[in-house]
Amino acid sequence: MSRKTKRNKQSFSAHPTQESLASGASLARILPQAHSQKSRMIYILTALLLPGLGVHNFYAGYTRNGLIQLLCTFPGIFLIFPFLISVIWTWVEIFTVTKDATGLPFQR
Repeated sequence: MSRKTKRNKQSFSAHPTQESLASGASLARILPQAHSQKSRMIYILTALLLPGLGVHNFYAGYTRNGLIQLLCTFPGIFLIFPFLISVIWTWVEIFTVTKDATGLPFQR
């Protein structure tokens, strides 16, 4: 193996973020001062203006939660119970979710 090839492989494998992310570590642990590009205010506003639809979860990157809320809301048009569950779930998330799906805190 040539010296140039060896150096390129070392620099690529020594990159701490790629190794850490490959091992399943969150970005918040790798970059403790980093913040998400997503705003907490927009997250809260989408949750308040479109309660139960899960739009705020799609915005934050929680696609699975957004789909579940969306699926609970559509039967809620005819049945009140699934819609109430989805709205209560939204209110709980407004007060408890402070990070996006990558683990980075929202911007203020």
